[in-house]
Amino acid sequence: MQDHHFSGGFPNAILAGDSEFAKNWSDNFIKTYMERDLPLFGLNAEPTTISRLWEMLAWNNGNLVNLNSLGKSMGITYHTVNRYIDFFENAYLVRRLQPFHFNLKKRLVKSPKFYLTDTGILHRLLKINNYNQLLGHITIGASWEAYVINQTYSLKSNDLELYFYRTHNGAEVDLVFVKALQPVATAEIKFTSTPHPAQGLINCTEDLKTELNYIITPFSDDYPAKKNIRVCSLPVFLEKHLKEIV
Repeated sequence: MQDHHFSGGFPNAILAGDSEFAKNWSDNFIKTYMERDLPLFGLNAEPTTISRLWEMLAWNNGNLVNLNSLGKSMGITYHTVNRYIDFFENAYLVRRLQPFHFNLKKRLVKSPKFYLTDTGILHRLLKINNYNQLLGHITIGASWEAYVINQTYSLKSNDLELYFYRTHNGAEVDLVFVKALQPVATAEIKFTSTPHPAQGLINCTEDLKTELNYIITPFSDDYPAKKNIRVCSLPVFLEKHLKEIV
């Protein structure tokens, strides 16, 4: 799992057996996508602009992104940056996670979050060369969050839709599992082996009225931390608890 998290899912990267080869392959993949593949999909933009946008999305991975501010910093309009990101999404390079707000009367954040769909590419865009560097990097939490969300997307039931939930008071939960517009479970994602349910998470589960709530970590044991909140590792969540969310 550690190798998969750092190197991502492209076979040429994770199976290289040589970190320098994997790094060069990933750099070439990024360059080829910017200069050839995205233009072939119909994206009419300068490769330098696309490169800058992709890197900015990498640095903002897992965060709320104000597309107006992003566009202004690049000298392009909101509509243009949104169109470019649509191309990234259609090419399966970026995932847009929408906030959950159906039938809730609280003041909620309604901006989306963005995640790169391959953490190996994410780490190359951030110029992180090995796992030890990643452990000391400011983006480790967001990187782990992206990894968990990507693995969850690949294995969840088609009946489940994924959102995040955040109030203007700062209460937040990373994932809301929704079925037929009803929240049925939540998951908070933490890169730690000793997580504790924060009051913000508890408030979110009370708002959403979800009975199944999880804190997902890399290596924790599987145990109840509080009423209706369970701590578990990512492998246990994917192999056991994800199947319970129906």
